[in-house]
Amino acid sequence: MATDTGDKGQYTQNSASDATQLLQEFLQADYFKKVDYLTGQFDRMWSRFNFFLSFETALFAGFGVAWKESLWLVMLILIIVGFVSSVLWAKTSSEDRTLVVHYREQEEGAFNAVSDALAPCKLPPNYPSVGQPRNDPSDADWFSATRLPKYVSLLFCLAWLLAVALLFFEPA
Repeated sequence: MATDTGDKGQYTQNSASDATQLLQEFLQADYFKKVDYLTGQFDRMWSRFNFFLSFETALFAGFGVAWKESLWLVMLILIIVGFVSSVLWAKTSSEDRTLVVHYREQEEGAFNAVSDALAPCKLPPNYPSVGQPRNDPSDADWFSATRLPKYVSLLFCLAWLLAVALLFFEPA
């Protein structure tokens, strides 16, 4: 157990086992905090995905109405707004993916530190940490749920470029 020496919050340790206990408690709390960051990042990532998907869908619906009414200027404005928001979405999605990878690495490091601190109690071999992705040989490396938002945003970029082609190169 740590005791206060009265000197600006400095602590001394009564024994090595108390220090080990404090370390284990710290590592466990650190691990849980990192798991919370990882799950929070997934929540934020999918909230942004839903927002951008809804926004882009609404813009396309507006484009369809403007197309039907032959409102050239409205269509042009919707194309510009849609393309810019799709590019922003792609950038945000890339940063989300980077953060997920970073938080997974942080969680795995904390998991390893906790498992090392629990010696002599050893975890079973190949016991996975929370953030460790599956290593299924049938999974394609280029496709994952964390990459999906970027791919969808790039498809919207392409769709807006096709809308430009329709707008400017429509046969008379």
